[in-house]
Amino acid sequence: LLASAWDSGLGGPGLMGDFHNHRTIKATRKRHVCEQCGKWIEAGSPAEYETGSYFGEFYSGHQHVECRAAGIAYAEMSGCWGEDFMWFQHQLEDPDDKAWLLEHHPVVAERLGLEHEVAE
Repeated sequence: LLASAWDSGLGGPGLMGDFHNHRTIKATRKRHVCEQCGKWIEAGSPAEYETGSYFGEFYSGHQHVECRAAGIAYAEMSGCWGEDFMWFQHQLEDPDDKAWLLEHHPVVAERLGLEHEVAE
């Protein structure tokens, strides 16, 4: 499992009582939508499950194992934690970010429909 500042509760500014919990699910019992790529996580597939409170707002969600790994790797590289955390399905616009994802996390890039640009 990936360890990060976010998992330890140090992921960003927040209110007293904010928390973050994470666990790996070996096989989901039903389908879930991945918070990172927006695609289905099929029943029986491994997934990452997170719950917590951020600035007093409760949240929970599932991610593909590869999508969470890509999100954490991006945050560690960029320092974008908390409200600056990159959610690829909503915020992936910068060509450099797309190239990074294609190079380092091709499974996630494929889920998002990214392709290498062909030089003419």
